[in-house]
Order: sequence, then C-alpha cells, then structure tokens
Amino acid sequence: APEHGRVYEAWLATTALDAVTDTEVTVVAGSSFQAEWITRKYLDPLAALVSAVAGRPLGLTVRPSDAAEGAAVRDAGQAELFQRES
Repeated sequence: APEHGRVYEAWLATTALDAVTDTEVTVVAGSSFQAEWITRKYLDPLAALVSAVAGRPLGLTVRPSDAAEGAAVRDAGQAELFQRES
C-alpha cells in the first residue's frame, strides 16, 4: 500500500480536525482545491472510517481553512477585475 502513503502525504497530512458534534466531524484543508479533491476522491471511505472509530454513523465535512477561503475569494475577484480590464 505505498500508494496510500503518497495519498496521505499529498492530501491528508496537512488537514486538521475542526469540530466534532453528535452527528458530524469537520476537517479543515489548507485550500479550496484540497478540500474539493478530498471530498471528491475520499469522502465516503473517510466517513466510513470515522464512523467505525466512533462506533456510530457520523457525517464528514471537509472545508477549506478561512485563510484559503479568503484567498479564493480574493483570487476570483482579481480574475474578474482582470477580465473586465481586458
């Protein structure tokens, strides 16, 4: 399973636990792209793992950090401004 080690290092190692409720676990990723990629590729197996460890069904949400969200909004705004000027 060397591929799993590469996936962990590339996509999961920099995530952090953000919140845990009775029904949901929220994990923070470093960027919007990272959060979307993890959600698209690994949400179901990770949610199953979290639920198995907790001993009950739990939802899993992966979101970008606030800093990453702000950068994405800023970058989108700059891209829009650039398009208007062109």
